[in-house]
Amino acid sequence: MTVEKALNVGPSGIEVAYERLGDPQAPPVLLVMGLAGQLINWPDGLCAELVDRGLHVIRFDNRDSGLSTHLHDAPPPDLSAAL
Repeated sequence: MTVEKALNVGPSGIEVAYERLGDPQAPPVLLVMGLAGQLINWPDGLCAELVDRGLHVIRFDNRDSGLSTHLHDAPPPDLSAAL
């Protein structure tokens, strides 16, 4: 597995870790895990099956998880307000 990082993302300039699987010229599929998910939460078998079906799979670590930027000084998210 080769994880890359997108640098200076968004207004806060954070780093987002991501992995690309399959042919970059194939139709892309962006896997979004959601709340605090890491790219490793997507089963490798699912990703392999998508690649085998001719898709370019992209999975990523959300902010504050995995290898993406962790905002240690930020207040905890207000999940009830977000819902």
